[in-house]
Amino acid sequence: FGDVLTEVYGYARTRKVIWAGFISMIFATVMGLFVIHMPADPEEPFNAVMQPALEVVFGNTGRIVVASIVAFWCGDFMNSYVMAKMKIWTEG
Repeated sequence: FGDVLTEVYGYARTRKVIWAGFISMIFATVMGLFVIHMPADPEEPFNAVMQPALEVVFGNTGRIVVASIVAFWCGDFMNSYVMAKMKIWTEG
């Protein structure tokens, strides 16, 4: 997808798309962490049972997302840069 964006729209527009994806990942992560730290409704027994499960499943999300964001950011920018340079070198 990034290759097509770079080829058709150029490096400048591709950078905007990469930053939009980067910001979207951060927003989704913040919302996930917000859900984890919200207290469960004590009147609903199902919520009290599910809250520890949510914390187990999403508890390590922060570290995973940081690694994903770094890899996404570096990989997409490098890919777009190389594609833009290849387009110039091949005069295409």
